[in-house]
Amino acid sequence: MVDLDYYTEEIHGKHEYLDLGRFEFEMGASLPNAKLAYKTHGKLNAAKDNAILFPHMYSGTPHAMERFIGQGRPLDPDKYFIMLPGQFGNGF
Repeated sequence: MVDLDYYTEEIHGKHEYLDLGRFEFEMGASLPNAKLAYKTHGKLNAAKDNAILFPHMYSGTPHAMERFIGQGRPLDPDKYFIMLPGQFGNGF
């Protein structure tokens, strides 16, 4: 049995959600009312050249990748706009 209480914002922090509408897969199937959870850190600069897309591993969550983000860490939100996308079916 899967513990769905694990995938909560109380445990993983607040997420934002991108409404994808009807999402069409390559093989022709579609997912109605698709949404993608994500988190961001930092600010996008005027040139829009400081963006980093940092997906997590299979079965992970954006929260699992936040340990790499922080002042003086490899992904410093004072320098970069870091996007942590979720995955379809990861619980959010």
